[in-house]
Amino acid sequence: MKIQSLVVIFCSIGISAFAQIAYPKTRSEDITDTFYDEYTIEDPYRWLENTSAFEVQDWVKAQNKLSKKILTKVSRKTKALTLIERYAYAEYDNPVKKGDYYYKRAYYSNYTTPALFYQKNLRFDPRILVDPNFISTKDVITLKGYYPSANSELLAYQFARNGSDWAELKVVSLKNGRHKKDHLRNLKFSSVAWKDDGFFYTTFPKTSQFGKTEGQEVYYHKVGTPQEEDKLIFKRQRKSMQFDFMTTSDERFFLLKELDEERGEVNIFYIDYAAEQPALKPLLMKLEYGSSVSVLDSHDGKLVARSAYKADNGNIIKIDPENPRKWSAIAAEYEDALLMYAVPLKEKIIAIYQFNRRPILVVFDYVGNLLYSKAFPVGSSISGFNGGREDEELSFSYNSYTIPPVIYNFNLNTFEEKLTEKTGVTFDIENIQYEEAEYTVNDTTKVPMILVYKKGMVRDGTNPVILKAYGGFGVVSRPSFDPSIVYFIEQGGIFAFANIRG
Repeated sequence: MKIQSLVVIFCSIGISAFAQIAYPKTRSEDITDTFYDEYTIEDPYRWLENTSAFEVQDWVKAQNKLSKKILTKVSRKTKALTLIERYAYAEYDNPVKKGDYYYKRAYYSNYTTPALFYQKNLRFDPRILVDPNFISTKDVITLKGYYPSANSELLAYQFARNGSDWAELKVVSLKNGRHKKDHLRNLKFSSVAWKDDGFFYTTFPKTSQFGKTEGQEVYYHKVGTPQEEDKLIFKRQRKSMQFDFMTTSDERFFLLKELDEERGEVNIFYIDYAAEQPALKPLLMKLEYGSSVSVLDSHDGKLVARSAYKADNGNIIKIDPENPRKWSAIAAEYEDALLMYAVPLKEKIIAIYQFNRRPILVVFDYVGNLLYSKAFPVGSSISGFNGGREDEELSFSYNSYTIPPVIYNFNLNTFEEKLTEKTGVTFDIENIQYEEAEYTVNDTTKVPMILVYKKGMVRDGTNPVILKAYGGFGVVSRPSFDPSIVYFIEQGGIFAFANIRG
């Protein structure tokens, strides 16, 4: 695994050095747009959007030439990239179980993009399932997502060419690794949800390279048929509407969420395939945009969802499709802990909360009884809990800013954790200190912060500091391993992460 960050490199360049750099000239044009007869926006560099123009290509080459010159000089002086590369080296394996198989992306040979491997048993070596170089030898192929069918017989996967947001989709047999003839195009920002011998997906009308991405449409594709025969499931006349969708693990329900950002509303529709005449029906309409409901799965004919409606920190609820407005809480909101995500299983629900700069693992039953809880160290994160709904053990990963992912199996009956494989690094993890801190904002509210530095450091106010912060859209930024942070700390620096309000 290789992770690089340039933020550390630039810390070692003096401000005076930047002042002496002769940057390529960027001409500006007198271009303005007026919106709603009121707001005027200047756009002097619109000419740079024409990436096929020779002038733009020459400008990019000049910028790259300058950047390479500066970065090469700095790299030779500090050896930062070499050291970051050394700290980035970590040995670990993180197979993800979906249905009957374990999947993982991994590099092989000297190819620049990872391939998709799979295996039925972790005791044997995985087999390659999707090779990006088999798709194309002239384009750089990046796998964007993979989606096995409920019966683990087929797998749909998306890929993009040369960094494009536009994706294509193919289908491969999990029994023999052979590809079907299906080849879908013009997917963008699409998930895939299986139902029987086909799946749902979304696409947009393709305009120009920098044209607006709008007019989303939801389709159903039956495996073995051409894309032109796909069935249109949902679209709107208002092209700004956005859709998200899923099928429950038993494939009884199809859920479609409609986001109306202009009106600040969310609408949720569903199809119950157990009904005499399955049809798309409204489930919850005109929900407030910021306090939405996200259906996770179904249990005994009811929908299990995560909600922030009248519960800012989030709760887990159960919805009866026949009477959707009278939902009941499975796990009530906690005053001081934020619900990050939840994983519904056959008889239990795993929930991850964020409390006081640390994650907490909690297990409930469907009645709402608390069966187990555990707090993890400050500045860490846990994720995953992959496996089937009926599996006794699920895998999850633990990591922090300075610890690469460590993979454990979690037993749902005994609640015991078992290390799957050791994770190797090239530095002393025990020599790094994590400290909880707080700072006060102008309305006297105390906001949490984490400090990471080398043990035994004398903090006299002269230590170099990298401050990172995030606080927008109700999203919590979770710690993840970054070798450039390790490098900075080893050089005597302090890394600080501040939760901010936004």
